[in-house]
Amino acid sequence: SLNKLGNVQAEAGELAAARKSFEDSLQIARRLAAADLGSAQAQRDVSVTLIKLGDVQMTAGDLAAARKSFEASHQIRKRLATADLGSAEAQRDVSVCLEKLGDAQVTAGDLAAARQSFQNSHQIYTRLATANPGSAEAQRDVSVSLNKLGNVQASAGDLAAARKSFEDSLRIARRLAAANPGSAQAQRDVSISLEKLGGVQADAGDLTSARESFENSHQIRTRLAAANPGSAQAQRDVSVSLNRLGDAQKAAGDLAADLKLFLARRPVSVSPRGRVARLLVFAECTGLTMVACVASNSPLSVGACCSSGQLSRSMGGSL
Repeated sequence: SLNKLGNVQAEAGELAAARKSFEDSLQIARRLAAADLGSAQAQRDVSVTLIKLGDVQMTAGDLAAARKSFEASHQIRKRLATADLGSAEAQRDVSVCLEKLGDAQVTAGDLAAARQSFQNSHQIYTRLATANPGSAEAQRDVSVSLNKLGNVQASAGDLAAARKSFEDSLRIARRLAAANPGSAQAQRDVSISLEKLGGVQADAGDLTSARESFENSHQIRTRLAAANPGSAQAQRDVSVSLNRLGDAQKAAGDLAADLKLFLARRPVSVSPRGRVARLLVFAECTGLTMVACVASNSPLSVGACCSSGQLSRSMGGSL
């Protein structure tokens, strides 16, 4: 009950109260485990509470304490997994804990340690997926772990390794989405892997591939948002994908396409003054020194002015 209370408090942003609930729960769990050393469940309960405590410590910015909690949980889970090699749950518990530890290490800036944690986690997930090829959850775990590994590889500047991780993740995500076309989560997973792949392609200077990845991600997210107009997450995903695509177009020098996306994100006012103000903002963001004020509302005409390179200020009135 203390863990459930702590969960509610954490979700409400009451981090100090949540931390106390998890600490009190941990004391009880440790006493019970000490009284029954042969109980794997009692030991696992301690590890679960340590993870919950670590999560709230992370959110509160106490990285040293969070890392200590995750490491303690990891030690317990390794012992339990070693004692029960046939238990997929015990093995997965270790992998989940390694991901938590890796996240804390990344936040603390210890990329080498984080990379090792994510690599170890990925290896476990891969073994579990190989042993159970029919499990979509097991396959998805591999895909997600590859994205986490790719993130830290990219942060460390190993773009070739990161690209391979994201490409491998994308292949798995696409297989799962094809096997379950009605799953919004499976489709979203594909868009996430595409976005991550596009990011590392852009960092490596492969702007053509990056643009293609971002465009494919955006198309998926647009479909998901249209199918679920009430989802704030789906709408936000579209906005994020537009920003990433716009960045790639800007980097490639395609200001016309970038402007169209800018106008899509921020609809142009029907008034000439509003149109000019929007275009001035775009010019400031893209580094243009001259701005075209087009009399029509058509983004195509605006794009034509940008692509021609003949930008001039032509305002019907003062701003």
